[in-house]
Amino acid sequence: MTETAPPDASPAAPEAVIRKRRGFQTVWIIPIVAALAGGWLWYRAVQAKGPTIEITFETADGLEAEKTKLKYKDLEVGHVTTIKLDPGLGYVIATVELVRGADVYLVEGTRFWVVKPRIGAGGISGLGTLVSGAYITADLSTSGSPTTRFTGLEEPPIRPAVAEGLRIKLRAAALGSISIGTPVGHLQIPMGDVEGYRLLRDEKLIEFDVFIEPEYADLVRKNSRFWNTSGINVTLSADGFDIHAESLESILMGGIAFDESPGEPALPAATDGDVFVLLPTEELAREINTNPRRSIAYFDESVSGVSVGTSVLFQGIEVGRVLEVGVEADSRDLSFRMPVIFETYPQRLTILNEDPDETHGERVRRLVDHGMRVQLAPANLLTGARNLMLDFRPESPMVFRGGATDLPEMPTVPSTGEAIADVLGQLPEIVADLRDTVHGVSEIINATGTAETLSSLRSSAASLDQLLATLGTESGPLLSSLDDVLTDMRALVTGIDVVVSDVQAGTPELMGTLQETFDAALGLVQSSDRGVSTVVSGMPAIQQELTSALHEIASGMRSLAGLAEFLERHPEALLRGKTDTGGL
Repeated sequence: MTETAPPDASPAAPEAVIRKRRGFQTVWIIPIVAALAGGWLWYRAVQAKGPTIEITFETADGLEAEKTKLKYKDLEVGHVTTIKLDPGLGYVIATVELVRGADVYLVEGTRFWVVKPRIGAGGISGLGTLVSGAYITADLSTSGSPTTRFTGLEEPPIRPAVAEGLRIKLRAAALGSISIGTPVGHLQIPMGDVEGYRLLRDEKLIEFDVFIEPEYADLVRKNSRFWNTSGINVTLSADGFDIHAESLESILMGGIAFDESPGEPALPAATDGDVFVLLPTEELAREINTNPRRSIAYFDESVSGVSVGTSVLFQGIEVGRVLEVGVEADSRDLSFRMPVIFETYPQRLTILNEDPDETHGERVRRLVDHGMRVQLAPANLLTGARNLMLDFRPESPMVFRGGATDLPEMPTVPSTGEAIADVLGQLPEIVADLRDTVHGVSEIINATGTAETLSSLRSSAASLDQLLATLGTESGPLLSSLDDVLTDMRALVTGIDVVVSDVQAGTPELMGTLQETFDAALGLVQSSDRGVSTVVSGMPAIQQELTSALHEIASGMRSLAGLAEFLERHPEALLRGKTDTGGL
């Protein structure tokens, strides 16, 4: 009997055979190629990537991260990656990634600024950025120390830093209307411009960077003077109004001019980096005020009309100017005086054959010893301005006040107005003295004895004329009565002597009064200005006329007395005339 398999039994499954393949799987080709391409691109990107720098600006106006480009000559050389605020909130920092090879230009001399629409002294610029947007550009340089931090310019420079020409610096106390691009010229010819300016905090000055074109660089000397020609210069001085403008361009946009230093020989040409002073006006630049010397004068009168800049004149020539006007009071008697400090320019007041070793103080003292004085003189009647006038007045007293200063002092004399005021103040007293004097003369003339004497003189003169007229025809009878005539003449002469004695006795007192009065008037006149003498010029003439009249009266009386005495001793002279009497 045979055995059969259960109906649910299944045949055995075949055993799988695993075979291992050998060699490269093609499926990895694509990933590997992609990785290699990515690695190559990364390598190329790393190789092409340039340095990263930081540029600070006052604001982020026109800047956008990942959009704002850095261009040089309109070629893209980098882009802004990030923009952030400074921790102190004073400015913004733009991080810029540059292309490879820009390392050589990352030095302190390289400058960056934002190009955007601008209207400035040089015209309108950056209009193209209205379409393309603002971008950063650079003025590359190879001079300076390497750096990766830069301060961006708020205004674009006028020209590249490597441009040939003369670069100097000007310093002024104020900015005025000067800006970047302001022209700098000589003889109204533009020869350069202002490239930039900055504040010098320690000196409290504005410093300008000035560029002069290479063809004009030799015209700027070591001692050249620069001045501001911006706008219209209006000056009110003792000479009146002065309106001056350099050019229409300077009126609209400002300007700077330069010229040689007056009164000095030309020094060598200026070099890069030389520093000059920018003066506010041409008048100051034209002044010959090198090595000025300071002095002081004290006034007892008002110094109204005198201020800083007032001219100091000598014989009508300006030789200096006032630097300071003040007031001082003495605490002991509360007396006041006004010190005026002024400077003089040796080039305008030259002393020939002077000692080169003589100091300024010694020079002033020598001039004062020879009579130099200081006086206030009117300069403009409309404005009331006055000048300081130096003049030689050796007759004026040399009075020194001496203050708390080492400056040499020049004595002062009263001004013309002050002297006239003094004389006018004394006029009432002078008039009163003259009135008394005239009254005294009138009393003497109108006295009874004087009238009788004058009457007798007139009668005697008439008698003498009649006597002389009849001598030729009536000499005989005349001789017989000569004794009577001589007797009468002796009586007349005696009366005249009495009157003359009375007049002469009163005359010294009268003349003394007149002399004192006129001496006082003349003393006031001599102490004042020369012009004051015209006010009282007639007074000496009056004195002279009165004195001459009295002398003539006395001389006539003495002559009559001499004639009577001569006739008494020589009566024959009436017939024969005067003969030689042996000197008697």
